[in-house]
Amino acid sequence: MAAPGARDADHGCLELQRLLVFREAFRALRYSVSQFPLKTDIDRRVLLAAMLSAVIHPSLSIAPSYYITAHTAGTGKTYLAQGICSLQTGTHVASSPFPKDEEERRKHLFASLRQGSSCLLYDNTERGAEIDSAVIANLVTSPVIDWRVLGASAVERKPNRMTMVLTGNNLRLRGDLNRRILPITLDAGVERPWEREFSFHPGNHILANWLSVRIAALELYQAWRVHGAPRAQGATGFPEWDAIGLRVPPPEIGATVPRVSGPGTEGASRVRPR
Repeated sequence: MAAPGARDADHGCLELQRLLVFREAFRALRYSVSQFPLKTDIDRRVLLAAMLSAVIHPSLSIAPSYYITAHTAGTGKTYLAQGICSLQTGTHVASSPFPKDEEERRKHLFASLRQGSSCLLYDNTERGAEIDSAVIANLVTSPVIDWRVLGASAVERKPNRMTMVLTGNNLRLRGDLNRRILPITLDAGVERPWEREFSFHPGNHILANWLSVRIAALELYQAWRVHGAPRAQGATGFPEWDAIGLRVPPPEIGATVPRVSGPGTEGASRVRPR
């Protein structure tokens, strides 16, 4: 039987190993989004929740969706949205214009479900738009969707694990969407943000390192469990999402990093944000 001192030493080594794994996992996720000018600590937390949710969502019945907004064009909204979707799907995700009325939204959303889409990107929503949609609210909180097939007197049922990401300048939500779609705000703090250059394309980086970034997200989730699975006070309309701690992730992700380096970016061409 090991002496108490040896057991304490073994426990200390295990804790150190866990800490090193956690730090490396956190570094991998933070690097992927290190070039985005997140406005507040809340935006950093929501972004980390979005990244973890992108990996874990298929195992949940329902989870929130997200919208990315800024005051000016060229801040990086599209790049960030593409990165979140690519992390979930492992592929480039095509963007679509936001449908202007409820019937068109229903048609497009159901067509996407029938196609098996797991992440839907509505890019460049009209500037200053205020969105209130019962169709979208129903989609976000429904693990199964029953909608009428276009041109037929039949109802078709489809499972729903789809994440929706919207982008737009000065975008605002109304009604139930305020509780079902979480905001991420970018603020470059410069007059012409489109003149900035990214040292690497975030979406391409996530795709090139897709497996390792997803493993990093799962390691962060495991670290949360090891440290007692803390939960935020109160509840949302997403009980499973609450239960796995996605409301209380570490806040430091996306912190400003003037110059970063990482795997898969040596010699990468610079790109301008969108």
